Amino acid sequence: MARTLGKAVAVSVASIADAAPDRSMATSSAYLPPPQILKKLVRRQKEAGGGETVTMSLNTYYRLLETAMKGLFDEAAYLAKFPDVAAAVKSGVIHSALRHYVTNGYLEGRAALSCEVDDNWYRQTYPDVADAIRRGKVRDSKHHFEDFGFFEGRVPSRAYLGPAAEWRDLEKHHAMNK
Repeated sequence: MARTLGKAVAVSVASIADAAPDRSMATSSAYLPPPQILKKLVRRQKEAGGGETVTMSLNTYYRLLETAMKGLFDEAAYLAKFPDVAAAVKSGVIHSALRHYVTNGYLEGRAALSCEVDDNWYRQTYPDVADAIRRGKVRDSKHHFEDFGFFEGRVPSRAYLGPAAEWRDLEKHHAMNK
């Protein structure tokens, strides 16, 4: 499905952290601050080509990612899957599993998403996965998606086709404007 994009928005993250101490949102409910607060923390700048650049501190960027990840991040599963992170959280080296995920884990390829995988749809859409399951190479669709499929750009169910297409469109648009 083709989508038309509005003005491109690029995000530039400043390397200087917020002056406020790190109080990770990992244990609180998802909270998006009122617009007047974000307007003070985020600078928007028009670009010559008609796009916009958004600049914010690294800590603000991480907090926005934490907010976006609420409900998707499975902390218990992440800590069980990555004992090095669990030990670092327990010793206080890392504030929380969610903060580790948004600052390092995601880009390191550590999976931590908790989403429903439509087994029938996934197997029909990805016959190679169905074959691997039949041959015992992969336990099931959910495990394939969590261990491989997410990082291969596969989609866990029909419900995610739209959002996945939007991200791919943004990626293409970004590549064309470099």
